[in-house]
Amino acid sequence: ILFLTSSMSFNMVAACDRRDDIDGKVSEAFGPKPTTSRHASLVSVEGAIDDALQQRTKEINRFADRNGCYSTSAGSFKDKDTTNQQVVIATFHVGNVTHAQHNNLVCTLRSARLHHQKCRLVVLTDMQTDFTAITQEVGNVKVKRHAFKQTGKVWAMYNRVKAERLFLLEELRRRGSSHVVFVDSNDIVIAGDLTGAMFHEHAPGVAFTFRGRTGGSAAKSMPINLGVKAVHANALAEGALVYTKFLEIFRASLTNRTHSLFVTDQASVHAMISHSDNFRPSKFMRSRSFHYTLPIEYTRLGDMSGERRCVSVLLNMLSCRIFNAQPFDRKACRTSPLTKIYHLKGSLKSRMAEVCNTLVPDGASPLTTEL
Repeated sequence: ILFLTSSMSFNMVAACDRRDDIDGKVSEAFGPKPTTSRHASLVSVEGAIDDALQQRTKEINRFADRNGCYSTSAGSFKDKDTTNQQVVIATFHVGNVTHAQHNNLVCTLRSARLHHQKCRLVVLTDMQTDFTAITQEVGNVKVKRHAFKQTGKVWAMYNRVKAERLFLLEELRRRGSSHVVFVDSNDIVIAGDLTGAMFHEHAPGVAFTFRGRTGGSAAKSMPINLGVKAVHANALAEGALVYTKFLEIFRASLTNRTHSLFVTDQASVHAMISHSDNFRPSKFMRSRSFHYTLPIEYTRLGDMSGERRCVSVLLNMLSCRIFNAQPFDRKACRTSPLTKIYHLKGSLKSRMAEVCNTLVPDGASPLTTEL
């Protein structure tokens, strides 16, 4: 993380001083914003987030100065050892749980526990959705409920982002020490241990999966696939900050204009990561995972001085072929011998049972041949 000080490198100071026009990016994607809306380039965060960000300044400052805006390796980032830290795997679902959704969600949760025996399984939801049958079948699943102000299909994805942000904030406030992985609710199969490849091999940061060259037609317009997201145990504050930014842009898009539900959340993330001079579209067309730094300007809630701080958050862009692969679909993000997360979206959901029967019961490692 880089704070705006006289010792900061010129490039990062410029990135924050320029206060990149996210409003322009949102307008381009969703139409003009109301003139009464708060400027999207400046967000406000709780004191717990600000305090944690300031404590981590020194370590991440060194990493960002050494590696610049893009990097393909974690370098010699010195941080707390997380080798023995556990993982939280959380999903989100609201509304009636159909028979097919029940089976698919059970498969997702069981596959998570198969490869992370001590993991915490969490379902984020509203105040009404009944998960009794699922918790009884899987066992030891925490259901966290929220009273969302906006409801209905249009706001479902927004409420998911909101619930995920609140979960990170709660983990931060209770000084949690677990990595956090957010996955789709009924089309994900985890096929291997995530802690090594997803966390230990990367500097502490916030992880998204990018489509890259194998991502199909959506790779350029929506390079980030949100079926899988992760936050390192030592970067919960950065995760909460990124989610604050994401949520602000997402809310602006929903209140501005009725837009395709599938596109809105991914387009909002694209607007967030592409708003600064750091962004290079060509970097997101590679196949290997890489690191990307994103400047975010914020204020502290309740701070009457209105002091602005600027941090450069480390985003770990993970290859979709490893962490968000689509079996049976050779036009999208194809599987590989190293695939650890299968994402059976859309019509592929009907083949969840086939994948589950192959991977889940016997504890099989990731397939050595493409499904």
